[in-house]
Amino acid sequence: GLDKLSYKTRKNRFNSPIKKFSKSEIEYLTNIDNKDHLAIGAGMCHINNNPGMGIARYIRINKNSHKAEIAIVVVDEYQKKGLGTLLTCLLIKYGIKNNIHKFFGYVNPDNIPMIKILKKFNAKNIRYNENMLCLEFDLLKNKNKVFKILKEFEYKESNLDKEYNKSI
Repeated sequence: GLDKLSYKTRKNRFNSPIKKFSKSEIEYLTNIDNKDHLAIGAGMCHINNNPGMGIARYIRINKNSHKAEIAIVVVDEYQKKGLGTLLTCLLIKYGIKNNIHKFFGYVNPDNIPMIKILKKFNAKNIRYNENMLCLEFDLLKNKNKVFKILKEFEYKESNLDKEYNKSI
């Protein structure tokens, strides 16, 4: 899927225009347990050879912590359509379920869309240097907002499903 991301998107997500993952990076990114390391992908299953639309993950910083790092990337053609917000909401929903209280994420200061998404959840800048922001927010304080947004997406999704079913 990296080949579906523009130079700018790769630089915003990985803080460098990475073109290929190393074996250890692939192992790290795919070794999930759905509690301490959760990954959620978005795609359109009805389209053959679709590499996906985006992925979001959190990784708890250690076994006894209530804090996890998040990372989200959305393929360029699906950006600015609400997918990043939806994926963030789903991470929050499952984070709360898995007893995580705070998320933090490292964000390139030029990645304005991601900063806007995190600011929707009242993220605060806890660290900064010229190359990276570290934004943190409380999951439980955002619980009602998350469920409201998820309800809106379910409504939109059900309408999209109806339109899709009419077209086939």
